[in-house]
Amino acid sequence: EKLSYAQAKQKTIKHDNEVFIMYSFWLTALIAILNEYFQFFIEGRNPSILDVMIAIGSTCSILLISRIAFMIRLKLFKQEEYEYIN
Repeated sequence: EKLSYAQAKQKTIKHDNEVFIMYSFWLTALIAILNEYFQFFIEGRNPSILDVMIAIGSTCSILLISRIAFMIRLKLFKQEEYEYIN
């Protein structure tokens, strides 16, 4: 059964990693879209949705690589990642 956050007895807090990943992804997408929009006003340049997709794809791959490196670091130092419940 799905409850609203206020009704839930256990309140799960997102990891800092998840929040940083979301911010990074959306900020990159916004900058890529703005970059392509501004190309409308530059002679000899044409905006392309493919360029936006390349920027978003490269961001996803970098975030994935950094997440894998973080998980490897946890394993090397025999640490665990905890989910905070309020």
